[in-house]
Amino acid sequence: LAKVEELLDGCVGVGEYEGGHLVVLLPRLAAEGDEGLDQVLLLVGPVLHVGGELRAAVPNEGENEGNSRDTDADENHLLHKLDHTSGTFADSGTYALMGAAAVLGGMARMTISLTVILLEATGDMQYVLPLMLTLMAARFTGNIFNEGLYDIHIHLKNIPFLEPEVPSIAEKHEIVAGQVMSADVKCLRPVERAGVVYDLLRTCRHGTFPIVDTATSGTLYGTASRSMLCTLLQRRAFGPPDALGGSDYDGSGGGGGVDGLGPRRLSPLVQWDTIERVYPRYPTIDDVDMRPGDRNCWLDLRPYANTAPYTVNETASIQRTYRLFRTLGLRFLCVVNHNNQVVGIITRKDLLPESLSDSLMRGRNAHINNINNFS
Repeated sequence: LAKVEELLDGCVGVGEYEGGHLVVLLPRLAAEGDEGLDQVLLLVGPVLHVGGELRAAVPNEGENEGNSRDTDADENHLLHKLDHTSGTFADSGTYALMGAAAVLGGMARMTISLTVILLEATGDMQYVLPLMLTLMAARFTGNIFNEGLYDIHIHLKNIPFLEPEVPSIAEKHEIVAGQVMSADVKCLRPVERAGVVYDLLRTCRHGTFPIVDTATSGTLYGTASRSMLCTLLQRRAFGPPDALGGSDYDGSGGGGGVDGLGPRRLSPLVQWDTIERVYPRYPTIDDVDMRPGDRNCWLDLRPYANTAPYTVNETASIQRTYRLFRTLGLRFLCVVNHNNQVVGIITRKDLLPESLSDSLMRGRNAHINNINNFS
C-alpha cells in the first residue's frame, strides 16, 4: 500500500466513482519508457478490480483538469480483458450459484444430473461450462477424502450393494465360488409335506429355496420363492396324505422321485395370475393357518418351480460370479458340482469385500462334507 501511495502521488480523483466504476486519474507521464504507469496498474489492479471496473485515464498536456477523465481506456489492456464486462468475472449471484453447486457436488458426487438440474433452475445456458468445471472439481476433491453421502448411508444400513468393479481382494487372490458360498442350504423336494414347508418358512427368512430331487442324491430340480409358497399354503393348495398311495416321495414304499411320479398332479392347481394378483402385498407365513390335520398333506411344487434357475459351478472364479450378479441383477445363485447337485448358495452379502476377506480362511474343499445336508 505504501508503494501504491507513492506512485499515486499527485493523482486526481482517486476513489471517485463515475457511473458505478472506480476512476483513477494519473498525470501525464514524462517520456516513453517511463515504467511508472505500468507499475501503478500492476499494483493497483489486483486491489481495486474487485470493487468495480478499473479505468486509468491519462490526460494530455495542457488540457483542463476537469475534462481529464477519459472513460475510453485502452481496450487491449490486460485489466480490461479480465473484468466483468467480458464475462470472466461474475457478480455475487453467480458466485453463490457456483458455491451451491460445489456443495451439492461434493455431497452427492453427481455431475451431469446436477448440471442439468441447476441449468433448468437458472434458465441461463452461459453457466454450462462453469457448472461442469465446478461439479467435476467438487467430485474429484471429495473422492480424495471419503465416499459420497449416499454410499455412506448404504454402508450404515448394511445394504448389500455391489459396486460396478470387482473388489480388489478378488483380483489379488484366487477365490472360487466354493469358498464364498453358504453350504448350509435349506432345500425342498418337488413334492413336499405341507408341515415341512410351513416349519421351514417359520424357522428361516430366506426369500428363495432350491428344489432338489433327493431320489437322485440332491440333483437340482428348480427353485421356489417364499411368496409363492406362502400363497399356496394360504390357499390350501395341497393334496391328501395318501396321494402317493402310502409310499414316500424319495422311493421308500414304492415312490421313485420325479420320474416315478410321472405327469400326474398331487394337489389342486392354483393359476399363476391368482398368485400374482396380490403383488406386491404377498401373504406372509403369519397369514397362514396350518391345521394339525393338514401337516401330512402333500404339496406339489412342480407346476410352480422355476426349473431353469441361474447356476454356477463350485470351481468358477469369483470374478465370473460377481459379474453374473451385476449384469443379471440376481439376488441369489445356486452353486452346483459337476453332477448338478446343489452344494451351496451365494447371495449378494457373500460378495461384499468383508465377506470375501473371511472366505480366504476357508479351503477350496471345505464344503464337501455338507453336500448331502438337505432339509
